[in-house]
Amino acid sequence: MRKLKVRGFEKVSEEDRRRKHGKKAGIIAILCFLSFLLILIIGLVTTKGRSCLEKYSLEMGVCAKCDDENCLDCTGDHTTCKTCKGLFMVNGNG
Repeated sequence: MRKLKVRGFEKVSEEDRRRKHGKKAGIIAILCFLSFLLILIIGLVTTKGRSCLEKYSLEMGVCAKCDDENCLDCTGDHTTCKTCKGLFMVNGNG
């Protein structure tokens, strides 16, 4: 094709080739990174915080069931009851 002098098949130096295609690859990489950050930020903004159901406590990202079956609220520590159900009462030990 070079002998026929078809446009696009002329001999190009390695430096010119790198300059031409390197810019394009760099721009694509930056756009991909920015789109990833945008998706990440949208996900963080639209999701609400983690929470557990009644009778469970969120500890280290995992919902743990309260130790006492009569406990309604053991937020923060599954071994310590803060609110009991029915006529049960919380003693000084939790």
